[in-house]
Amino acid sequence: MPDRVVIRCDFGSRRGMGHLARCRVLADALSATGLEPLFAIGPEGRPERLADFPYAVAGSPAGSGSARHADWLAGLVAEAAVRWLVVDMRDDLPPALLQEIRSRGVAVLVLDDPGERRLAADLAVYPPVPQLDSWSWAGFDGELLRGWDWVLVDPRFAGAAGGQGKVRERPRLLLTMGGSDPAQMTERALAALQPLQDRLQLVLVRGPAFGARPQLDAAVDGWQGDLELVRGGDLARLAAGADLALAAFGVTAYELAAAGLPALYLGLSEDHCAACEALVEAGMAECLGVADQVPAARMTRHVARLLDDADRRRRMAAAGPRFVDGRGAWRLAQRMTGHAQGSSRIA
Repeated sequence: MPDRVVIRCDFGSRRGMGHLARCRVLADALSATGLEPLFAIGPEGRPERLADFPYAVAGSPAGSGSARHADWLAGLVAEAAVRWLVVDMRDDLPPALLQEIRSRGVAVLVLDDPGERRLAADLAVYPPVPQLDSWSWAGFDGELLRGWDWVLVDPRFAGAAGGQGKVRERPRLLLTMGGSDPAQMTERALAALQPLQDRLQLVLVRGPAFGARPQLDAAVDGWQGDLELVRGGDLARLAAGADLALAAFGVTAYELAAAGLPALYLGLSEDHCAACEALVEAGMAECLGVADQVPAARMTRHVARLLDDADRRRRMAAAGPRFVDGRGAWRLAQRMTGHAQGSSRIA
């Protein structure tokens, strides 16, 4: 039996689908090395959304409190031949549990974790976010991997032909606010795009965890321009056919960067906007601010400028793949398979 990797991640209507997407990419890369992924999902994750998932899935007990949830995860990891625990979640799983798991000889990796769990990891992995420099790393004896090389995106995004500043009479704009959009940013964006509907072709992605959205349905029904509504869908293919994106910042931002698609982003929080600055500085994106603080007129104005500036879109498109090459999961899988527990370094 091959060594197993337990991947603890969350997804659903509140947390979106980004954690699951990047963990799936990492699982693919680990599986190619001979390791066997097992996904451990929290109570918010609905198993029916994983009906065609290629990896084994274990769901936490329904209605479990934090202590019971920790016991459940510890039991999964205690099974024979578990080599790694990957943690990509935002609940209150205690750092002490990760230390205990490490003491059994199981290596621990945390993905983009802002909390104290990062201090209990063998590998702590982050995109190039500025917040890292303001955090204390006292007591950390693992290895910190940060930067563009470790960004996890599906390799299908890399090399996509989207966003090359195509000169179309009406550029194609991809509107995607993630898998669940709990802040209803899609409705806000549609309202801001109303004055531009005769200047663009709109591709609107309705994520798989959106749920009932009567206001969104009404906005779509009232749209007078060219609109393609996509439910879920292949984002890599949609990005390849678009000229510009208006999107929620998150995992999607790095996917669109790899696809070479210029984008304007809305953040759910100031922390999101701070993280987005790395993409802005690299020349591949604009950050409009925290979604509920961005006036519709500002959104309209910035979209209109990029619709009218094909040269700038071309420059932004070229910048993305220079930084996000789609090989982050491969690099991380190689580092994990060659990792010796206790090889401490902060890069």
